[in-house]
Amino acid sequence: MVEKKARKKRNRATALVMNGGRLLLVRERGARHWSLPGGGMKKGEAPVIAACRELDEETKLVTTSATYLFHYESPSQNHHVCLLEAEGEVELAREEIGDYRWWGGETELTIIPSAMEIIERAKGSVMLTVG
Repeated sequence: MVEKKARKKRNRATALVMNGGRLLLVRERGARHWSLPGGGMKKGEAPVIAACRELDEETKLVTTSATYLFHYESPSQNHHVCLLEAEGEVELAREEIGDYRWWGGETELTIIPSAMEIIERAKGSVMLTVG
């Protein structure tokens, strides 16, 4: 029997971006499920810096406050979860992100399971009040 070599998990900065009690969700181009903004961390990059950079790249929102919350391990990634407050108008990087919405939990959405688990865990650790 041949054993598969374990694939190294990608380090990802994952942003919980709040605005007026609503959480920013994004949907990658062609995707059916909603997720949280963020992306791969550069070698040596701090999670908070990566989360702010990714938010700017994906939405053009400017971070005004950033706090590292926790690490969350999904099947394929190591999420470094940060709570961000941001300002500005959303301008999507259309080559990467197809849609966004500010979600207050009032409507049922199809959210990637790992993102939903991160949201639920954050509710228990910070003043996250969606859903």
